[in-house]
Amino acid sequence: MSRWDKIRKGSLFSFKGGVFPPENKFTADMAIEHVPAPEYLTLPLKQHSGAPAEVLVKPGQHVLADEPLTSPKSAMQVPIHAPLSGTVVSVAMSGIPHPSGYMEPCVKIRCDVPGESGYGECYVNPSYPDYQNTDRETILNHINRMGIAGLGGAGFPTDVKLRSSARAENCQVLIINGAECEPYITCDDRLMRERADRIIEGIRILQYILNPVYTVVAVENNKPEAIRELNRAISSSGIPETRVTEIPVKYPSGAARNLITVITGIEIPYNARSTAYGIVVHNVSTVYAVADAVLRGKPLTHRIVTVTGSALKKQGNVEIPLGYSIKELMNHFGYTAPSVPRVIVGGPMMGFTIHDANVPVIKTSNCIIAPGEHEIERTKPQVNCIRCGRCARACPSRLIPYELYAFCVANEHEAALKCGLKSCIECGCCSFVCPSAIRLIAEFRQEKAQIKIEKIKKDRINAAKERFVLKQQRLAEEERLRAERKAAALAKIKSKPAAAAASALPVTVALSTS
Repeated sequence: MSRWDKIRKGSLFSFKGGVFPPENKFTADMAIEHVPAPEYLTLPLKQHSGAPAEVLVKPGQHVLADEPLTSPKSAMQVPIHAPLSGTVVSVAMSGIPHPSGYMEPCVKIRCDVPGESGYGECYVNPSYPDYQNTDRETILNHINRMGIAGLGGAGFPTDVKLRSSARAENCQVLIINGAECEPYITCDDRLMRERADRIIEGIRILQYILNPVYTVVAVENNKPEAIRELNRAISSSGIPETRVTEIPVKYPSGAARNLITVITGIEIPYNARSTAYGIVVHNVSTVYAVADAVLRGKPLTHRIVTVTGSALKKQGNVEIPLGYSIKELMNHFGYTAPSVPRVIVGGPMMGFTIHDANVPVIKTSNCIIAPGEHEIERTKPQVNCIRCGRCARACPSRLIPYELYAFCVANEHEAALKCGLKSCIECGCCSFVCPSAIRLIAEFRQEKAQIKIEKIKKDRINAAKERFVLKQQRLAEEERLRAERKAAALAKIKSKPAAAAASALPVTVALSTS
């Protein structure tokens, strides 16, 4: 039986390592709700992996809901749109959800209808309900213009990911990632339960673009209602060569490379793309956003976020406009600050703590956790590594984290890279099992950032050297040309007396003869 036949049959494989943290999915049975429009929305220009797009608006300009605020000019740029109608207040630096309190250029909008649930007046974007009779390149360009980026990870531009596989025409397996393995997070679970039919429509669009041999919707087996709804939607739609595959609960099975291993048995190296193996993975929320964009002309302006934690009076899953203040969102859910306030963006394993909640929800914000006094306790006092090897056994990327940690703290960047730093997916398994409470993931993230900074510095130095060399070459060329002009001028001057003497000689002879 071939590998692809095993996939059709639903055979499963396993990845190395992994852990089993408490699930704590307290909001799994809470339906998606909506919140009133805020007074202001703050939209970072860059909410994806890549460069920000070019700004189209200016302060004082009125914008409609769904109207583009930026325009992409290159492949890795994704535009942003106004979630609600309003007036642009500013285009300036503002805080974003980042552990360092980083600031980036943002568009701030004063909403027309604060306190209400409507969008206000809407901008009409094109839609393609008859997409199967439309050129694939047109659909891909439309997905980009609608601002679609990955909603389950780092926000990689969806059209770029689709385009590379579509051009190669080698897609064997399309995997729709509904694993949602991280503790606390339930937004994808609720989406699959409540909007399965639209997800299947999104899968059809991806199948049209990629033409895969087979499609697998992967869902952890702790989500029986979502699995039942997806199976119903698949059955009623008659979508071909598509099945829901229940995978065992194991963290981090939702990481793309690990999920590929579970479904296909193939381990993708860190320096290779899954598309080279004929495999494409997309998050279930991204697929839903693609369906909205193509069928309704609805850009990515809202997303579902899990809001949870014992510091909140109530918890739930909420569909909110991008740019909504995290602080305002927590206050809506009855936030009471504990003695040591803490807010986590993302899950407890891969998320990060923010020091100021006055930052917006962005495209990649899937969960906001407001822990109580003894919930998700802060890291215990760190002690020396005892080289027990637990981190190595738990690592799904086959790394030896304690060795990698030693290189990181010693600032041995080259050694850290050789030890597999780039293979680290920052899942947090090593930190979770470490008996010495070593902040392994924090060290690895810091080391990656340091290497990135060093590379930027090195590139700038090399660029400066190149400019200096080019300048010296230009000056030398100018000096050479100047010397040539000078030599030519001197030669011309020297030749004038000789020419004059030569021309005067015959006249003198003629006079003396007479």
